[in-house]
Amino acid sequence: MRQNPDAYAFHLARSLRILSNRLADDGRLDEALVTVHEAVQLLRQQFARSSEAVAADLAEALGNHSVRLGETGRATEALAAGYEAVSLYRPLARREPAAYGPGLAALMSNLSNRLADVNRSGEALDTIEEAVRINRELADLDAGPHGAALARSLTNLGNRLGGLGRREEALRAAKEAVLLYRELAAHSSADVGADLATSLNNLAVRLADVGRRQEAFDALEEAAEVGRRFASERSEASREADRQGDKIRSWILETPERGQRWPESRTSS
Repeated sequence: MRQNPDAYAFHLARSLRILSNRLADDGRLDEALVTVHEAVQLLRQQFARSSEAVAADLAEALGNHSVRLGETGRATEALAAGYEAVSLYRPLARREPAAYGPGLAALMSNLSNRLADVNRSGEALDTIEEAVRINRELADLDAGPHGAALARSLTNLGNRLGGLGRREEALRAAKEAVLLYRELAAHSSADVGADLATSLNNLAVRLADVGRRQEAFDALEEAAEVGRRFASERSEASREADRQGDKIRSWILETPERGQRWPESRTSS
């Protein structure tokens, strides 16, 4: 490694990205942001010397950086990082859709959230619709490795549609996401407990939006049960799903009419 500083920097950047994600999982968001920023800086230096070899890693690190910036309230910087990540990754996905399509869809889902954060709702919807299309095409070819990604993008699609007042369409997207996560929870070894609980919370919002309050409470109860079932695998994501469910329950109880919508940024993932 000492004789190849470029290789050292490349592997260090990957390790920093992993560390940043772990810090974020533990709720240490400021440390996570500093750590992924260091990874981006290292990869930018590598990109200047060998853009083709480093483009995918730099784009993925920028995607992580965008998420961390969004989590710490730096919405404009988060959006810029999200755009840069997609611009780097799109040519790769165009050349090799099977290899890079999943990554592009994930980056576009994040970009949709960042656009929603700055109230660019129409662009946010267009972006997540493209992510859903990519993930659906991949899942149609092989549902196994792509089902969870499709479910995540459908959850975000439901949020975007709900934010625009398109309640029935939002409900359909939320229902499909829950069905996919239930299938994964039943037949996959992957840990999708937190994702299933979050999707059920989102379904509760969508049901309440169309006046189906009892079904909304049923979805929240199922989300809580999922949390208890996966209690041995608790993560910050699981704890956040619990907190989210409590907030949604209070919102439904305090909102007897359908006129007041749930703040969509609360359910973006």
